[in-house]
Amino acid sequence: MTSSDFGAVYVSDKCGSVIYSHVCQALFLKGAPVIGLLESWCIRNSKSIHGIKPTLAVVYFNTGVDADEYLRIKAEVAAKAGIDFIPYELAPNASTDGVLHLISTLNKCSQTHGILVQRPLPIQISEKDVMGSISRRKHVEERLQGQPSNIAVDGVVRLLASYRKADMLDLSIVLLGGTNIITPGFKAELKKRYPRIEMFKTPEEAKLVNRDGVIVMTELNKGGIIQPEMLGPGVESEGI
Repeated sequence: MTSSDFGAVYVSDKCGSVIYSHVCQALFLKGAPVIGLLESWCIRNSKSIHGIKPTLAVVYFNTGVDADEYLRIKAEVAAKAGIDFIPYELAPNASTDGVLHLISTLNKCSQTHGILVQRPLPIQISEKDVMGSISRRKHVEERLQGQPSNIAVDGVVRLLASYRKADMLDLSIVLLGGTNIITPGFKAELKKRYPRIEMFKTPEEAKLVNRDGVIVMTELNKGGIIQPEMLGPGVESEGI
């Protein structure tokens, strides 16, 4: 099961004596309906309060095409949500201290209401230090309706619930890898909500074949993770 931002494959599930077999089905879960509802909510709730319009600061690294695409997407999302968008460019060879200085400035800025940092960060920058330095009130990835939470986990739950598949998250969850969506915050929030979680760096470590009652979540950008024998005889997989 997949959306444009998130990949998840449902293998099978077992609930007591009742067994639900899904091995001969492959479902493509589109996130557009859920996104539409979220955009509508944002538009209704993002109107200026006391003359102040919400403003999102986006910190990015000038790495070329990737950075351009990242900014384009964030600008479109901000426009649809009815909020202002201000990009802050840093060089690819920026230091951790340099990024921390910018984050500190944005934390103190009363005109900045949310902060987003492009990930994955350049290898020389400490992601833990940078992400941990963002004000909890302005950390848009880790804030939901005014409360600490991870928005990517919320997105997964909303997507599955919209297809009446939320009970899948009661299975054993296997996380493979992680970059800009399956982040440490994502993993921590998911584990807090659903304790039956295993984390691996590679599919080989996870030993996924012939495992029942497992949902696989991955951002590994390579084929071969999901194999035909994991889905059953009624499903043909190509380049998954």
